[in-house]
Amino acid sequence: MGDCNDEPSDRALAQHARSERSRTKVTRATSPSFLNLMWPIIGQLQGTHYHENQPGVLDQILVSKGLLTGSSGYAVQVELTAAVVYPDMVKAGQYPQPRRHGRPSCPGEVDPAGFSDHFPVVTVLQSA
Repeated sequence: MGDCNDEPSDRALAQHARSERSRTKVTRATSPSFLNLMWPIIGQLQGTHYHENQPGVLDQILVSKGLLTGSSGYAVQVELTAAVVYPDMVKAGQYPQPRRHGRPSCPGEVDPAGFSDHFPVVTVLQSA
């Protein structure tokens, strides 16, 4: 889980991290692969990061076969995966961009009530 600075379809995730869009591909795989839980967020036209007013999903949650089947002792609740967007986190404007804290090197751009240039992502695990 983390800020990968890559979209789910990018080569870094699809080939190098072996992330998949299909749960079946992961649960039936004979070599390790991961389900990328962020694909549905793209379908909702929501982003975890915005650049030039375009949503992007640069933050990923990848889960293994063990978390999908519960064989690890825990099971992921795939449908509860989301980008967290509370009203106070959203910058005023036409697009729902995160309210960025700013850069210390640019004093005029600091927003003390801001938090990040990405919205946080969450999922739920429960005992299997």
